[in-house]
Amino acid sequence: MAKKKQNRFEAAGWRFWGVSFAVILGPLWYGAHAMVKEDTPFLGTVAIALISAAVGAGLITWAVNSVLQYFAKKRYAEQRRLAKRKR
Repeated sequence: MAKKKQNRFEAAGWRFWGVSFAVILGPLWYGAHAMVKEDTPFLGTVAIALISAAVGAGLITWAVNSVLQYFAKKRYAEQRRLAKRKR
């Protein structure tokens, strides 16, 4: 019988970025709306919220990718060590 292949995440991609962008857009929209003056144009508030959410989602995705790559590197090193032992 063939070995069962495990699904492992090697990296968080654009879908993860999009989901995190959508999740933090609401609170950042509220925060941007609360921080600006009353005479600030509507598009200015939208731009602040969108740019902040894009940067925030990028930072979150970067952090998750760093953790995933760290564990993938450890797993690869362990597999190499076990393969050398079997020789």
